[in-house]
Amino acid sequence: IELAIDQPDTEGIGEVKIRGPNVMQGYERRPEETAEVLRDGWLYTGDLGFIDSEGYLRLTGRAKEVIVMASGKNIYPEDVERYYEQSPLVREICVMPIELPGGRVEKLQAVVVPDFDELRRIRATGLVEAIRHEMVRMAQALPSYMHITDLKIVTNEFPRTRLGKLKRAEIRRMVFDEVDESETVAMSPEDQALLDQPGASSLIERIKTIGRIEIEVLPGDHLEFDLGLDSLARIELDVVLEREFGIKILPEEIASVTTVRDLLKRLSPEAVTEQTRQGWDVILRQRVSPPISEMFNLNRGPLRRGFLNVLRRSAGSLSQRFFPFDIQGLENLPDDRPYLLCPTHASRIDAVLIYMALPSSQIEKMFFLGAADYFESFIMKKLGRAGRVIPTATTDTLLGSLRRAAEVLFMGRNVCIFPEGYITRNGCLQPPRPGAAILACQMGVPIVPVLMRGTYDLLSYANRGFRFRPVGLTVGRAIDPPVKEKYDNADYAQLMARWQEAIVRMRREDDASLSATAGRSPRIGDDMNTRE
Repeated sequence: IELAIDQPDTEGIGEVKIRGPNVMQGYERRPEETAEVLRDGWLYTGDLGFIDSEGYLRLTGRAKEVIVMASGKNIYPEDVERYYEQSPLVREICVMPIELPGGRVEKLQAVVVPDFDELRRIRATGLVEAIRHEMVRMAQALPSYMHITDLKIVTNEFPRTRLGKLKRAEIRRMVFDEVDESETVAMSPEDQALLDQPGASSLIERIKTIGRIEIEVLPGDHLEFDLGLDSLARIELDVVLEREFGIKILPEEIASVTTVRDLLKRLSPEAVTEQTRQGWDVILRQRVSPPISEMFNLNRGPLRRGFLNVLRRSAGSLSQRFFPFDIQGLENLPDDRPYLLCPTHASRIDAVLIYMALPSSQIEKMFFLGAADYFESFIMKKLGRAGRVIPTATTDTLLGSLRRAAEVLFMGRNVCIFPEGYITRNGCLQPPRPGAAILACQMGVPIVPVLMRGTYDLLSYANRGFRFRPVGLTVGRAIDPPVKEKYDNADYAQLMARWQEAIVRMRREDDASLSATAGRSPRIGDDMNTRE
């Protein structure tokens, strides 16, 4: 048998063709199909591959599945899928092209089946966000044309051939195409019984209200992937479940209660009450143990305050030698009322720079919400306590951290919270989460926007080391929440939109000033989109 690679590209990859006495003569009574695969005595297999340095044939995929980008680059989806499947959060993935009018392909999209066991183990607060940011993190090691720019999460296993290959056309139809109503699977007797029990309709109506859901809610719907309930909506739902339906979900159980069916199975008809519906105003005012006064020293003596200020100034002076640090807008910080300091987030050093930039009088009243996994070691726990960092970011700490932040504001002190929730993976300004707006509205305090300038160049996902370039921050004018008796999700969204507008305006002003950080602040554009 003779084997060759037809029209190999610069990497030696092309379609595998073979010839020899064992090759078929053609398809019976199918001359057109025979002509497609048998040419000049060669059988064109449809497989793509290359011959390695030892003479072995290495297959990379199927010719009909190769994605040809508008730039001329060839993408072999199986290679991309194998790379992303290294993530413990990804159970299955199918990579597809995003076709523009005219058939041009400039971006890739992916359909992902998560590994729910791993997501439960790490107690991720937002499953979609956790997977999205994991994909962006991994993309840093790939060429830009192989990045996933659009993500779809599904819960069902992918259809495959008998050989284990993905049925890509079927997956595309299943996920992206319109599904005929006649194809809807009938509800099982077990699910129908869950819906028929007392209190079930009331529970589903509360889910729809919290999530602003207009479609029909079914037992099999995933609370986050199908219904779009994020981590904050889950907190509100958990409080409603306990107060109105007698369903108490322990912190360690939250990650395993993922569908409407899981909730309906816990419903006890005799526990359903007619209590007044509780909102964030009640949720935030419930105190947690230990209180802030036991977690931190709230009344530092002059000696300790002086030592911390000397340490802070020394660190600031040292940093100025390596990356000049420009501070603007400190006069915009309120000094007569508590407030939420809300910076953009591009680097692991953002909070440190804020700590060094604020005046001593402001630092003494400032608390920070910080990711718990950064403060697990003995030294970091000590630093977190000295810097008054309230840990957050897991399913069993998020509600407690919000309640502690409300406690701090009630005491007349200030809280620094990063509205984007995560450090940006690609330098873009990320859509803000509603947590800061909920605190601002319910506690009646303003949001103070802060633009971190140039910090994406050091200790970020794109630049993991120090790059000695100028950085800075700009403090914007305080944004007051609307004054209302009751707030809803639209109020929170509008307040965060005003924060985003202020950040965009400061970014444009910095670019126009031709400062040392011009063009190096969070980019104005979309981060990786997630369709749900």
